[in-house]
Amino acid sequence: MDALFGCFVLLACLAAATEHGDPFISGTWAVQGLGQLNATFLTHVCLRINGTKSSETWYMQTQLTKEQQENFHSDVLEVKYIIDSDLSFNVTSPTPWVYMPAGVPAGQEEGSPGMMQFTATAVREVHVFPDGLREKMTEERKKYIGRARYCLYEYTGVPSQLGMKMACSSSKPQDGFYRFGEAEEYPPSMPAEPVVLSKGKTCEASSVPAIWPMMQAGYRLELALATEMEAVTSDSKRVILHELATKLEVSESRLELVQVVPGSVVLRMFYGSPRSSVVDSRFSAVSSRYTSQTGEHFDRFSVIGLSYEWSPATEVVVSDTTADGRLQPVPAPLMLGVCMLGVGLYVVVLRILVKEES
Repeated sequence: MDALFGCFVLLACLAAATEHGDPFISGTWAVQGLGQLNATFLTHVCLRINGTKSSETWYMQTQLTKEQQENFHSDVLEVKYIIDSDLSFNVTSPTPWVYMPAGVPAGQEEGSPGMMQFTATAVREVHVFPDGLREKMTEERKKYIGRARYCLYEYTGVPSQLGMKMACSSSKPQDGFYRFGEAEEYPPSMPAEPVVLSKGKTCEASSVPAIWPMMQAGYRLELALATEMEAVTSDSKRVILHELATKLEVSESRLELVQVVPGSVVLRMFYGSPRSSVVDSRFSAVSSRYTSQTGEHFDRFSVIGLSYEWSPATEVVVSDTTADGRLQPVPAPLMLGVCMLGVGLYVVVLRILVKEES
């Protein structure tokens, strides 16, 4: 009865959530495939969605003209900013892993994408390098406020490893993401090559599954750099580990490189340590600096973001093999007696029910 009631409550919650939004949309979504750095432009975008509110973190890098390079003493322009927006759903995406006793709602048939609208409400935390271009870049971003973006979306995978395909009405520049306010209608259909997003705990989430040390407690770090995989050589990795360990004030020998994956380039690192408020404070300060500020580098690579979390060691439960803990054989007469008792009780209950009905 308790299990049945729990299922009823879950279905009721899902139904209520669907009226106001998509119950599976909330979380952190990192846009994949934007790290193909060409001669002039690179973008990294992350969406943090909570119900009907969205917060997008953008990193953009573009090549400056020769005149601008001379004036600002930099080869590239970097911009980091956040766009807040309201979400509204015309139709939510199909969720084939959820059983619907009453059938699939209209518009959620398999192959029919969901439809959601982003309406920009604020632009904040604009950071620009070189600083001489900050006012101009801020004004350009503020123009997005009040504009909308109409998108088709469709889930891929399952909730434990959820992905999303997205296509919006506005134009998408090469290696970029959809802008606000370029069209006021939904795309006619999902294109053959939509944008792909991966759901994770951080804005550095990659479609490549993480392989973390499981038997040791420690801090898991993800450092996103504005470059290509081929550019991060073995020497570069050693330099990055040395510089990061120095910034974090931790032992370089205990900072382990676990993986290097695309997105643009994400270095996954592990620092084995019990959880400490002192270490948390240092990691938080460094993470905040490199995630929000522009003009920051490790080795020669521009930093997009740095995130971390502490994770406990995986517990291994060893079965008790002592004499007291072993399974004991049960005598056949006892097993037969218990079985007959169960059958007898079943017959008694059945007869009572038949008498009540008659």
